[in-house]
Amino acid sequence: MPIAPALLPFWQAFAAATGKADVARFYEAFAFGDSEALADELASLVLAGVKRATAGAVWSYEADGQRLPAPGDLSIVTNWAGEPLCVIETTRVDLVPFNQVSAEFAAAEGEGDASLASWREGHRAYFTRECVASGRVFSEDMLVSCERFEVVFQPSSWPESDAISQIQITTHDNHPVAESVMVDEGIGAANLAAAPLHEVMPLACFAHGADGVVLGGAVGRRWGACCELQQLWVMPTQRRQGIAKKLMAVFEQQAQSKGCTSCFLETFSFQAPGFYGELGYAISFENKAFPHGIVKYHMVKALEQPALT
Repeated sequence: MPIAPALLPFWQAFAAATGKADVARFYEAFAFGDSEALADELASLVLAGVKRATAGAVWSYEADGQRLPAPGDLSIVTNWAGEPLCVIETTRVDLVPFNQVSAEFAAAEGEGDASLASWREGHRAYFTRECVASGRVFSEDMLVSCERFEVVFQPSSWPESDAISQIQITTHDNHPVAESVMVDEGIGAANLAAAPLHEVMPLACFAHGADGVVLGGAVGRRWGACCELQQLWVMPTQRRQGIAKKLMAVFEQQAQSKGCTSCFLETFSFQAPGFYGELGYAISFENKAFPHGIVKYHMVKALEQPALT
């Protein structure tokens, strides 16, 4: 595969620095994953020395008419925009059914928590998206190319492209509406492409008076076995009557009934950390960087699952 003209200066810098840049060994230039968020995340793991392996569906190489990688191949890793980041050398390739990929290889990939369970979850989702896009069906025994590599060239800096050098960064003491909407929609689209966020479901309960007026509420969301309390509020005239505790009890019961095993929340020191502590929430992190001695707490509680009868 020929080296794209835009990448030749980077390849030449690699040659000058290492003397290993045999063009005959060039395999490809590529970005990891299938979205900008995933590409940049995985590339950062490579640059940090965490990720030293990658996996691809064997059928995808065949469908693209591309040979499988082999030991000795040299490839340029780019970001999603196609800008070069480093050169890697393939050191080993094993063809393994998806359900037989080892925990040791998963650790070498370094994604998620580097466990085999995390590897399977992330790659099952990725390969499923890839299969759907090609009219195929994912299977647990699908053959996977398990490639190991080492980074052989990683410059500490690289000259900005003309496009980057012309970008202007502006600062604001407010949130310009148009720009803020674009950023919000952009990160939303990136997150949806990278994770199954359609699985995130709302969770809420409310207290009503005899006349139907809302006296308070607990509002949050759940995803898998995790639940988040985002807001808890009781009308000022109705406080200190046990309504907040009742709302929390119902909110947690509702979460448990949906399969949640933990609930977390964030609260400031001027809000209700003591109240949540009485309900069994433990502080997992505290941020003391706020002014006036204010602290923000991240609190977590394990939810007991109802006994099976």
